[in-house]
Amino acid sequence: MGNKNKAVSHVIAQVRRFLQKSILILLLFSGVFINTKLCGQVQIESSYMAPSDYRDDANTKTGGRGDFKDASLLMQIPAYMKTNESGQVTAWAIALSGIYASMNN
Repeated sequence: MGNKNKAVSHVIAQVRRFLQKSILILLLFSGVFINTKLCGQVQIESSYMAPSDYRDDANTKTGGRGDFKDASLLMQIPAYMKTNESGQVTAWAIALSGIYASMNN
């Protein structure tokens, strides 16, 4: 049970570091637009597949174990929006995305 808790703690620490870096980038990036009305989208996702045993075709444990974890960040900030006389919108956006993944076998 100790190894499982250690693995979960390690995953939590890695996701925390990823989110801290992402928030820092977001704050630095939003500083460019500090005097303007700023609205955008931020999406943060993470997943973790707990350790599992490898098995062969006969469903016999082979002694191997593995887990998988990932975290992703997507930020979109509008840079330019204009509506013409016909009501059509022209828009430009700045997007930043990143994914961190780790597999232990």
